[in-house]
Amino acid sequence: MTVVVVFLGLSKHFNLPAAVTEIGRLVASQMGGYEVRRALQALMLLLFAVGLFLAVQSWVRQKAFLGIWERRCPEIICLLYLCGLFVVRSISLHQVGALLYAEVFGLRINWIVELTGVHALIVILMIRVLAKTSPET
Repeated sequence: MTVVVVFLGLSKHFNLPAAVTEIGRLVASQMGGYEVRRALQALMLLLFAVGLFLAVQSWVRQKAFLGIWERRCPEIICLLYLCGLFVVRSISLHQVGALLYAEVFGLRINWIVELTGVHALIVILMIRVLAKTSPET
């Protein structure tokens, strides 16, 4: 879990989704496929969804994962949310980008969406830590 969160933090700091998107644009324009980029983006999103489904299905079949799921379900859901957001931003669908950069009450939706996952994970982990350190009554 720590490795995933550190990777997501570093990718946010160095803006890796934008770098992946820009590399994809350059490769597509060099290969003459820039006009079909929407189809490629949709294909990438479909491949990600199918891959995620197959990975989760494989994990659920393992008894070790069921034990982890029972103990860490909220954390896993937060991590899947943050990883999904990373992939959607990397694919860079125009409609998603337009939605994320819209503002509500002076706050970007992008900030709200990202910080919701991060803060939810922090709250869950703090609850776990405080539950372990609280004196037994």
